[in-house]
Amino acid sequence: MNSLDALLALPQRKRLARGREMATEAFELARKNCMASAAPLLAAPILAGVISAIGEVPLDELGTIVYSTLKSDPDALSTKAAYAFLLAGSQPAEAVSVLSSLLDPGAPLLPARALSCVHAMRAWIRATAIKAAADPADTTAQVLADYTRAVDLDPANLHARHLRARWLLRTDPPAATRDLEAFVDAVGPGAPGLAVGCFELVEALFRCGPKRLGCPVKQLLERMEAVFERGLAAAAQAEEQGALEVEIEEARGAREGAEKMVEKVRVLAFRAG
Repeated sequence: MNSLDALLALPQRKRLARGREMATEAFELARKNCMASAAPLLAAPILAGVISAIGEVPLDELGTIVYSTLKSDPDALSTKAAYAFLLAGSQPAEAVSVLSSLLDPGAPLLPARALSCVHAMRAWIRATAIKAAADPADTTAQVLADYTRAVDLDPANLHARHLRARWLLRTDPPAATRDLEAFVDAVGPGAPGLAVGCFELVEALFRCGPKRLGCPVKQLLERMEAVFERGLAAAAQAEEQGALEVEIEEARGAREGAEKMVEKVRVLAFRAG
């Protein structure tokens, strides 16, 4: 059993603590050695730590960042990005500062896809710590600006689009609906987050209502039911493929909320005749 398998076999809280521990140890080891041979020792534990700590980090995007420059430069984008994630829970302001240093005008020019990921990470960290922010209104604007910049830089960054939709779900349901529709239409069957994205799209449609969508309540119900059924199928497939327990639980929670909303619209449609 490798270190990642062993880590994922632990209960969630122990996983989180041990993941951070492993990532920190590996980070320090590679920083001291400054050798290419230390790269595998650093990359795998950092990925394991971050994966166990943050269920919604897309493995392909994070993996691209971590592996792209780690082998040649421990102080490069990959290391800073992973280190920012390690700081996110306990020192969010410092984590934001680390990521911001990658976006400074004087920083080395990064590919658009990498910049997109950095903006999305910074937005996510700011969003998780918004309650402790000195100016929540200003931070709210910064979060939306970062997510939007991430999507503009790389329209294929579906994770950023999904997170922006979550951020807009209560304040701008039509915009959230557009992002969620783009997300669920673009990700493949069995992709992480597809089930949750479908259930969130049901919520977005519910929050828009027939007036904003410009359709009769029966048509709204049909759309919601179709998306809900797709979410059920995606959730079942994820469980069959051995998805992480945290992903399964998130999908179950989102499903319960979506199911209630479908039922409410079903009642309205019945009353409308």
